[in-house]
Amino acid sequence: MRREGNITIISNYGLNSAGGGVKVYTQNLFKALRSKTNVTLLIREGTPTEMEQKLPHNKFFYVAVATKKLNLIKPTFILSQGGWFTALPAFLYKLKNPDVRVIYLYHTHYDSLTTVTQKIIRKIEKFLMGFILSEFDAVLFVSRDLRRNVEEMGALKVPPQWGVLYGAPSVRYPKEDEIRNFKHKFEIKKSNFYILGLGLTALKAKAEGAKLLISTLRYLPNNVYLILTRKGKFTDELKNFARAQGVENKVIFTGDLENPHVATVVSDIYTHITYGEGGLSLALLEVMAIGKPIVASNVGGIPEAIRHPLEGVLVENEVNQVTSAIKYLMESPKLRRKMSVISKKAVNKRFSWKKTAERLLNFFSYNYP
Repeated sequence: MRREGNITIISNYGLNSAGGGVKVYTQNLFKALRSKTNVTLLIREGTPTEMEQKLPHNKFFYVAVATKKLNLIKPTFILSQGGWFTALPAFLYKLKNPDVRVIYLYHTHYDSLTTVTQKIIRKIEKFLMGFILSEFDAVLFVSRDLRRNVEEMGALKVPPQWGVLYGAPSVRYPKEDEIRNFKHKFEIKKSNFYILGLGLTALKAKAEGAKLLISTLRYLPNNVYLILTRKGKFTDELKNFARAQGVENKVIFTGDLENPHVATVVSDIYTHITYGEGGLSLALLEVMAIGKPIVASNVGGIPEAIRHPLEGVLVENEVNQVTSAIKYLMESPKLRRKMSVISKKAVNKRFSWKKTAERLLNFFSYNYP
């Protein structure tokens, strides 16, 4: 059933941008909402589709043009995500149109501050966002842990009207020729055992997790190999680290893949080791939906997805713990199969983009789930 009214999403990343998890989240939420109501997307980065309007890249010009667009579109609901420059147009429109319902969605994990300059900037951001979001009807987060992080890191005093808007898995299962070509290109052999880290080369917190995984190779059997996907800015640093550890020949750097889950399918265990997680990782949910046994860090929103130990093994970020967990699953093929079945059923039951879209519409209706 379609809802009355229309939604405008004001976003930094578009449907065809390099926004990583935020882009994937936006793609799937946009698709789910379109089946229920009319949706317009105002973006700053990426090649726009016919369903998007690309605005100036300069943040101040973006605010001016986005505000003008809202006055033309006259939305019933506004979802803002991506920073002050996406929130400010919604704030200005809300002042002129108090009946419009406006929500801000947080995606990004905040790191600890180390310099005086960083602390000053954080205080300014907290004041600015606190002032702007005081006019919003609700502030949402993609995980409960992210809500805690945003407040503890001094980025925002979270208002009473807050909630969680989880993402969900949306997997394109790779075709047989994709799998065959991947195996041939990277010399994947049945006699070896492969552990996988998806997209750990792009962000500092995840690259540190990749280093921990690389370190475990020194203590695992000789036939164990680590696959790391995505060509991120830390790829060269990780290659040098693997060389320094003497395990460069046991780490497979795939670079960017058209469908990263071709690596998921050929791997034996998925390892989601990270020192910081912005919210509830979509990659993690997708791997659960495919049905791979998982070893994951007990950080961020990860425990909100994985119920230890039936759906995956949660570990602290220590070499001994990660190594022991991998060995434990390696030596227990029956447990790996059982874990795969349980996690697949669990993620499909608890998470879906249809549920996420309905939840957002409930927030717009002041029905806080």
